Amino acid sequence: MELALYATVVFAAITFSFRTSPTSSQTTFEITILAGFFIFSMAIRLIDFDADIRTYARRMEEAELTFYYIREPVVWIGHRVLFALTHSHVMTFVISDMLCLSLVIRAFRRLDMPQYAIIAFIAFFPFVLGMQNVYRQWVSSCLAIYALSVADRNLGRALFAFLLAMLSHNAAALFFPVVFSRLSPTLRAASLLLGTILIPIALVLGADTKSATTTGLNLEHAYLVLVCLTLVGTLSPRTLTWKPWSLVACVFSIYVVAWSTVTLSSAGSERIALFALMILYPSIVLFIEDNIVDKFMARAALTVFGFLPMLIFGVRVFII
Repeated sequence: MELALYATVVFAAITFSFRTSPTSSQTTFEITILAGFFIFSMAIRLIDFDADIRTYARRMEEAELTFYYIREPVVWIGHRVLFALTHSHVMTFVISDMLCLSLVIRAFRRLDMPQYAIIAFIAFFPFVLGMQNVYRQWVSSCLAIYALSVADRNLGRALFAFLLAMLSHNAAALFFPVVFSRLSPTLRAASLLLGTILIPIALVLGADTKSATTTGLNLEHAYLVLVCLTLVGTLSPRTLTWKPWSLVACVFSIYVVAWSTVTLSSAGSERIALFALMILYPSIVLFIEDNIVDKFMARAALTVFGFLPMLIFGVRVFII
């Protein structure tokens, strides 16, 4: 059943890939997407809870406030509040899902993304794994994408969104130079220098606190292909407008993932790579829009190959 739902999403994304804006009214499109995602989220949550999601559901009913919950309160405590209001595990997840997608939709609009991108993003394998398994990290990455989108226009809002991202999953802190890559050149360089120094220290100190639970997906090859594609786009003379922040996003993400591979367990580095892929998604989409002549084929390829790892690797249990 879940596989059929995701296949429908992939088909819809490919259909929208023919044109940049198949729907003339962006507002109507976004409302339609939210309505469709509400039905999608309800169906996913009603079918079954996977192992990690069952853990989140159980902890909605707990009252204890240990440091484990306090250090990442947005999801843990936020879910308790929603559960107290709805008395439903399903509705708590659905409301949380809808809030996160609403932020991503607003971010994609600010980044001037084509309409197919948000549909394809729902089927993008890090998005699927996050929504079905590593939920706090998924919420955190959605907040980080929103912070990235507003950083150049409203620094205060970006800082607040990124603070919420870090309080959803502390690993978001590793990507602060990526999130703030759209600031002025001076601030961008300062955050990049600070991150280059602090990230190895943070990873070494935090190595023992990371979850050892794996999603079952080996990300090395998929990660390298997508990052290299984005890096090529940032170096193209036709993408000078996007070059500074996209270049920082790509290179620094590689830097973070490389250090995580050295310092963390395979499960920990895998989750860092998932976060990196989520936050790099806008750069990948914009590379296609600015550089590829046959946009339909490239958009369709991103949609299909973005979902394909869910079928090839050992994580199909989350959608079958």
